[in-house]
Amino acid sequence: MLGFFNDRSQLSARLAIAAGALWAAMGALQAARPDYLTTDVIEHPLEHVMMGALSLVLLLMIPGYALLSRYATDAKPVLFVAAGNVALAATVTVSNVMGDDPSWFAIAAPITNALWFFGSIALAVLLRKAGHVPTWVYVGLPLAWIAALPLSPIGGPLLTGAYWIALGYMLLAGAFERGATTRAVAA
Repeated sequence: MLGFFNDRSQLSARLAIAAGALWAAMGALQAARPDYLTTDVIEHPLEHVMMGALSLVLLLMIPGYALLSRYATDAKPVLFVAAGNVALAATVTVSNVMGDDPSWFAIAAPITNALWFFGSIALAVLLRKAGHVPTWVYVGLPLAWIAALPLSPIGGPLLTGAYWIALGYMLLAGAFERGATTRAVAA
């Protein structure tokens, strides 16, 4: 039974790395082509690819958030992040298929983004309280959202990608377990 959880943890960590790679690719494209995705209308094939990639990366991050929550004092914020990311991915997919934002996008997007952003902040606070992860991990959670969305026109997702690749690698390597064990032994 323990092997099953280890396999799921490794898969979650690998999905976090994949999310980071996808964020980085999206950031590179946005930095190289800042004229794409500047309106609500999706006209070019690359814009459809970017919207599809956004939907996918939102879902790929959820297992990484869940795995990271194991090091927090409470895992409830992940439910908000997951709900926000799934709903935002669905909303973006509808926009992508329609080629334009639906009428309800203006309501759904802020709510789903708030769930993701404030869920990240709540998880960051609980990670800090638990003390099992380095500062860059909990500080980086909300900053990764800022880089991914508000800074997207200038390639901000490159930073988000670097964060998720580093986080996924550390989770895959079990670096946080070693830190938690070291602190427990030292105490």
